[in-house]
Amino acid sequence: MGYDAFVICNCFKEGKTEEPPYKELVELDDEGVHLEIEDLYKQDEEEYFKRHREFENWKRTACPHEDMELVSEHLSNISGMGAFRSVLNELDGEKRFPILSKYLPVANTGTLPTECASQFLKDLENLEHEQSKEEKAVLKLKLSGERIQSVNADQSNIFMWSAYDKQNYGINKDGFFIIENRKFLWKRLPILAFQSKDFKQVLVGKDKYRFVDNKTNKQFTGMAKIYPIEDEDPQEDIEFYVDTETMTIGIEYDYMIKPLKKLTMASIESGNPIIWT
Repeated sequence: MGYDAFVICNCFKEGKTEEPPYKELVELDDEGVHLEIEDLYKQDEEEYFKRHREFENWKRTACPHEDMELVSEHLSNISGMGAFRSVLNELDGEKRFPILSKYLPVANTGTLPTECASQFLKDLENLEHEQSKEEKAVLKLKLSGERIQSVNADQSNIFMWSAYDKQNYGINKDGFFIIENRKFLWKRLPILAFQSKDFKQVLVGKDKYRFVDNKTNKQFTGMAKIYPIEDEDPQEDIEFYVDTETMTIGIEYDYMIKPLKKLTMASIESGNPIIWT
């Protein structure tokens, strides 16, 4: 699950687009321009999809903005959003960043009302200049130092779930870990199957990856790989390590602050709300 958001442009509202197909059936709301033909689906399914294709083709090139969105941004995956929300809570966010804390999305729906955009931006700017520190456990590639996942050092973060929730991958200050969910009678028992701060990932076969502690040689075969994210299987062993680092909050959470600021400025400029998706 990931979090995204967009702000629509005003090109259609201001008459700056070519005339859309089925103009008499077009409606405009906070989420954009839509073709209102839902009743047609039951009457003539083929015609329903034909009109939608024509309308979507028009929409893609109707103005200089792709899909008629002034700004569209990816915010984070579920782990990144959880970490951002957690640090807001630790900073007494409801008092210090009240509008940001109230309207930060908790699901792939909802809006930031236009009238709240200016205060939302002020909260983001204040957070951007936050100089307090946070200690984090960080999972990295040993070869390049690339960060894969991170979590507050006082917490644990499950960042990957295998099919049927048989295995969960996570990190904490004690290292990367794999939880195996075993069934015993009618109960599901979570068992710590593997944990290491210095380990490698070895391809064994289809959907099988052996994780090996580099110091103890303790091993466990998992159902998913950590890296790379792409579908192809890595043919070479990949080594990782988990370290603790002290981060400046305003810098550490730039991955969320920067796209949120861009969206908020677009909302203020256009007078349209941010749509969470």
